Amino acid sequence: MSIKRQVGFWVAKVSAVGAFSAMLSLHAAAAPRDPTVPRLEIRNGVMTWVNANAFKPIPAALLKQGEAVCRIFDTPTQKHRPAGYHPRALNAEGKPFPGGGYLCVKK
Repeated sequence: MSIKRQVGFWVAKVSAVGAFSAMLSLHAAAAPRDPTVPRLEIRNGVMTWVNANAFKPIPAALLKQGEAVCRIFDTPTQKHRPAGYHPRALNAEGKPFPGGGYLCVKK
């Protein structure tokens, strides 16, 4: 499965608002929230990370993949780089990203 397919629906949403704060999950209201796992939520119409401080340094073996994921958010005037990794980060559907998730920040 391609990286673009993995990140699916939120790529267009985040790109459309022109700002990337982070990537990962919407939970059902009754679902318990684990403060040690980052997840994406929509707040004020913008996709943003919740628990972003749970991201850790990126393992050297995963750096190239993280760079590829973050390039998805690049525009002609703004580039992004991976700043963190979490093996259990959650996507916008509340499910773990295959292979973990990356915190992307502006360069």
